[in-house]
Amino acid sequence: MEAEARPAFDEDHLEKALAVLGYPGFAYLTPYLKFEANDEGAFDPSALILWAVVQDILDVRLIEGLPWLIAAYAVKIDWKRLINDAQKHSVQNRLGYLTWLALQLAESKQSLSHAEARRLLKESLLRLQEVRQFQEQTLMEEWSGPVLRAWLRVNRPREALEWHVLTTLTASDLQHAE
Repeated sequence: MEAEARPAFDEDHLEKALAVLGYPGFAYLTPYLKFEANDEGAFDPSALILWAVVQDILDVRLIEGLPWLIAAYAVKIDWKRLINDAQKHSVQNRLGYLTWLALQLAESKQSLSHAEARRLLKESLLRLQEVRQFQEQTLMEEWSGPVLRAWLRVNRPREALEWHVLTTLTASDLQHAE
């Protein structure tokens, strides 16, 4: 059986890629970047998103950039493949919640309100809802300890509850997503 080819990204690469792709939260990095993109997938939004959602723990600043990436590049994402790959890794709930956040951005921010992007986000959300798992997981955040997890179960946003994701991240927290 052939091993699945997955890009060898790390948090530094994702941060630089988000800056290069235009994420306002990392705009301050752009003048300092000397980033060689020899790898064809270095800036592929689908590959970056998949790499991020399979991580157990990811820097919160990167997590906050993912809804922007999803919204800004919704028309360039191969949604069928991304959802299938997310299912293979059992992270479709994380992708679903991030896609829901992206839709909130697309509907509230003028620069991200492209009708085709909103349509694709809505269609993808419907597909992700069909394959949603009941197993609870974090949104790549470290929430250790039973007391903290119990608090989070009570205090997380309603949508995070619906996606079975432990997080406090909401669309209003995405201050850098213009």
